[in-house]
Amino acid sequence: MKKKIGILLAVLTISLSLGACTQGNGEKVDENKPTTQTEDASKSKKIELSKDIDLEGYNLVSEFFYNFDEEGSVALYTNAELDENNQPALDDGQNWLLIARTKDGYYKLFDDFIQLGVLDYNGFTVDEDFYVTVKTTGTANINFDEFKYDKKNKVFVETEKYSKDNNVNVIF
Repeated sequence: MKKKIGILLAVLTISLSLGACTQGNGEKVDENKPTTQTEDASKSKKIELSKDIDLEGYNLVSEFFYNFDEEGSVALYTNAELDENNQPALDDGQNWLLIARTKDGYYKLFDDFIQLGVLDYNGFTVDEDFYVTVKTTGTANINFDEFKYDKKNKVFVETEKYSKDNNVNVIF
């Protein structure tokens, strides 16, 4: 009898562990699946021009120049100290600031603290459109965001392309 109960419990445990949660429509839900976004306007955020920006306590990490609005540049700053090669001496975490400059002001594309991680960015064009992509990695997370410059409205439109928190182990 004890053997039958043990077998029944083992079968029940395996059955439950192989089962999955479902949404109301019967579609399986995977809590570990990263979120991805499409070009859905409801998922985007507009970044308006600012006339001034406070760079006190920040060091320039890198900058490139591109005339996305008559004249312009994109610059990355951090509050980490710079070493003898002018590279950031990263600690357990630091603040990162990514801005796009024009002759009229600044766009804050990223302004946040990253714990045990870094920010990487690229600027590029597709046809006549200017984009900046940002990858941030930190303690157990990775995110990819796209910023498209809207010439007509003079704003950057941010769209989250990929986001995963928890149980992320960035290897390279």
